[in-house]
This record gives sequence, C-alpha cells and structure tokens, in this order.
Amino acid sequence: MTCLTYPDTMPPLFSIIIPTKNRSQVLFQAITTVFRQTCPDWELIIVDNDDSDDTRAVCAGFHDTRLKYIRTGGLSMTDNWERGIIEARGSYVTYLQDKNFLRQRALQRISEVLKSCETDFLAWRVDCIIDNEAPPRIAKSKTTGELQQRSSLEILTQIARDMDAGPFMPNPNYGFMSRNLVNKILINPPGRLCLGLDPATGGALQILRNTDKISLWDEALFVHAYNKLSNGKNADNTKGESFKRFNRENQTCETMYYDHVPIKTVSVINGAYNEYAKIKAMPDFAALPPIDLVNYFVANYSYIWKMKARGLPIKHHLKNWQDAFNQQKPDIRNDVQSKLGSITFAREAFIRYLGGKARKFLGIAKIEALLKRRKKPKWPFKNALEYIIWADNEDAKRPASHSAHESRIQGIAASTIPS
Repeated sequence: MTCLTYPDTMPPLFSIIIPTKNRSQVLFQAITTVFRQTCPDWELIIVDNDDSDDTRAVCAGFHDTRLKYIRTGGLSMTDNWERGIIEARGSYVTYLQDKNFLRQRALQRISEVLKSCETDFLAWRVDCIIDNEAPPRIAKSKTTGELQQRSSLEILTQIARDMDAGPFMPNPNYGFMSRNLVNKILINPPGRLCLGLDPATGGALQILRNTDKISLWDEALFVHAYNKLSNGKNADNTKGESFKRFNRENQTCETMYYDHVPIKTVSVINGAYNEYAKIKAMPDFAALPPIDLVNYFVANYSYIWKMKARGLPIKHHLKNWQDAFNQQKPDIRNDVQSKLGSITFAREAFIRYLGGKARKFLGIAKIEALLKRRKKPKWPFKNALEYIIWADNEDAKRPASHSAHESRIQGIAASTIPS
C-alpha cells in the first residue's frame, strides 16, 4: 500500500473520499470539481484500487497538500470504500464517486446549512446526465431549496417495504456524515460503515441505525454522470460489461444476489432486497424492520415487466418469481394477487413493448428517430466537466437565486433558534 501524505494540520471542515478503480480519465474531472469549490476548507482522499499507475499519475498532477492519495489494490469495492473513511479527519465526511461531480458552490452552501442546524446526516439532491442516450441530456431534480427532516425509523420502515426512500435514502455518497456519527459507527459493532456487496446501501443502513433523524437540503448540489459506467444501471442489461467486470473483480457469484430472499433471480430490485436481508441477518442488525414480503413480490413482478418494456428477456425471471411465489403461505399469495390485480402499469409496459416492436417492424421507428435527431439540439459539451463549468457560470449570472438562497438559510436559522 502506497500513501502520499501531507503535514499534520488542523482537521478540515469537510473530508471528501473518492474510491476509484481504473477510471483515471473520469476521475480527473471529479477531482477538478473539488478544486473549483468556493469553500476551501476541505481535504480530498483518493483511494486507488487500480490495476495500473494511471490514477496515481492523475493525482500527482494536482499540486495541493489537501489531496491525499492512498494506493490499495486488490480490495473489494466495499473494503476500498471503508479504507477511505478510516483516513478521513474532517468534521463532516462524504463519498464522491469518480463519476459524480460537485457543483462549484456545493460545499459553501452545505456549510451555510450546517451552521444553521444540528444534524448528523445532511443529504442533498442530484442532477443526472443521461449519457446512454443519443444525444445525451440533463435530467434536473425538482427542488424546493428547503431543509426537510424525517425520522430514521420511518425511513427504515419504508426501505423494508419497497427499497426506495427517495431523496431521503441516506447513502454516504449523497450526504455528509458528522464526525460524531462516523465515530459512533466505527466504534460500535461491527466496527465499519460499509457492508455487503454495495457499500452505499450498507452504509445507508448503518447511518439509519445510528441516527434518530435524517436531514435533506432540497437543492441539487451534485451531478451524476457517465451512466454507461454504472454497475447498478447495467446490472439487468445482458450487455452490461461494467456490471460483469464488477462481479469478476469482487469474485462475486450469482447466488450472492439472492441467497437471503425467496426469488432466486439476479435483478437490481431483487439484489437490493437481498442486501437488506443479508445485513439484517447480522447479529447487530436484528432490530431492522423485516422485509414486507407482499410488497417484495409485487415490486419484483412489476420490475420484471418494466425490463420487458425495455426489450430485455424476462422468461427466466418470471419462472423464478412464480416458483418462489408458489412456496409462500396462502395469506401472502392472496395479498400479492390482490395487489397485482390493482396494478395496471405492468400490462401497460408490455403493451408499450409490443407497440415498439410494431413501429420497428413497419419502419416507423426509423422515421421517428430521424425526426427526433432533427428536433433535438446536439449535446454541446465534450464531457461532463464542461457541462458543470457552463452550468456554474449560468448560475453566477443569476444573483437573484443566491439572494433567495440566503433568505431560505435565514429562515432555517430563525426556525431552529429557540425563542
């Protein structure tokens, strides 16, 4: 293991951890967005799990003592993430994936919110560059700019039901953890933040287990880019090379995606439920709410038909679903059938799939594609970083939005200070 260290100084306000593996070109862009921050009180920890020296070379190009480079190599994704949090010294800690980028005023705005309220975990919204479409497009989050809070127990109950807590899902790569929370997690059993195959999901459960409430600053401060590199988004695509590579690197066998749940199939939704069940089975996590089996079967059934609408093969998924369903108790089967009877989007998804096939057969799809290309402007940016810089410059031209932001901050401060 190789480290490039810097002199001991006062701990920074923010620690930003970037775990990475063989993505040096994209990583350069992510690091650049950290160095563009208007708030300078941060440290950046690169945890390099590369097979080559490419990432080290990229980091060496940033001559700044706030950047700390750690070479690991040969670790699982979860262990590589965990290595970073051990090194973090900041008052608040987050993970920045190498394909995610900070908006220029992100840290400044977060610091303003943290001065106005006490919270152990502050999440934010994320815009997304859809780069697996032609041309690429930006999907912007609908935000209010307000501070919102929910109880951890409420979020855990929702996750156990449908694996989706929306913007309140406290993934450590979409929110800052306080130093108090980090220390609490690392001191108490099992003595680590990142658990399971997916460090983000495991980390979220650890955060919820060690906090009473979660805060959300409802503003898009990050941009998620390079969907083509996403393991999760490629998991159900038979051509998803990044997902296959992820499994090879982590020496993952297929059964690890369903060994704790009834349906023995590999899909994103089933894998998410399996991660939850696997962590709940650990000695220190028995208090987590049990999975809602009815919603589990309904969610998987609906997801399978959405896969069909995307043109993916689902025959084996449906068989595995049916086999597991047949083994459930009568009351579970009745409740599942009742819920499925009221759900129409699965059938509608299949109809859309058949319609797409018909358009393709009749040549209509080609005509529509040509018309879309004529109507849609070309994506004018060479890469995601270029878009970030453009968007930040556009925001700088609108001082009124900053005034509104300051007013919201003052409102938060007034509501949290006792009279």
